[in-house]
Amino acid sequence: MKWMLCCFLVVTMQYAIGQTPLKNEWEEPDWISLFDGKSTKGWHPYGQQYAATLQNGWTVEKGCLRTTVATTNRKYADLMTDVEFEHFQLKLDWKLEKGSNSGIVIYANENTRIYTAASQSGPEIQIADGTIAETKLPKYATADMVDLMSSYQPFVKPIGEWNTTEIICEKGKLDVYFNGKRCISTYLWGNNWKQAIGFSKYKQVPNFGMFKKGKIALMHQGSTVWYRNIVIKRL
Repeated sequence: MKWMLCCFLVVTMQYAIGQTPLKNEWEEPDWISLFDGKSTKGWHPYGQQYAATLQNGWTVEKGCLRTTVATTNRKYADLMTDVEFEHFQLKLDWKLEKGSNSGIVIYANENTRIYTAASQSGPEIQIADGTIAETKLPKYATADMVDLMSSYQPFVKPIGEWNTTEIICEKGKLDVYFNGKRCISTYLWGNNWKQAIGFSKYKQVPNFGMFKKGKIALMHQGSTVWYRNIVIKRL
């Protein structure tokens, strides 16, 4: 009876913060779905925590979160989780079209008085079409930690195919996998991390990359990208 009551309370709490327990029998019970495939519950545009509707270039389409690109009034925003995470394991699928550019930001801080976008506070894992000019710069290719660290021989599928990214953050240790292959392994917040920030474009940004708890963000950079199967486990 106590076990049943505990399960009920856990499920109730998950729904309260906009998260849906996974229903797949093969999934471990402590995985939580951040996207139900039908609504944007649990997400909001950057700086609009209490937005009534999802705007600023995002929509739900065929079980996916998709960016929308306008021809006029181009006001886009990164898409943020409503809640923060500290130690976690994140998995999601994504795909691009030709010329697309996006990214996954971890430990994002939503202090809009200091930061105008998620990537100004937390490190970004690059997701982009390898033919665009930005990806030719050092530390800007897909799977790189933008302007901080190059990835190690990531396995990325062709444009139009689904890729899977997994990000594991636990007690300062960061591991990033693309399609099952680890391509980044490092430690956050120590001297080496601070040195990397000091040599980057973020060196003058207050507390960049030093938050030990924050939100997950999906970046909108004015092109089309799809996300699905977004799940997380607190570690």
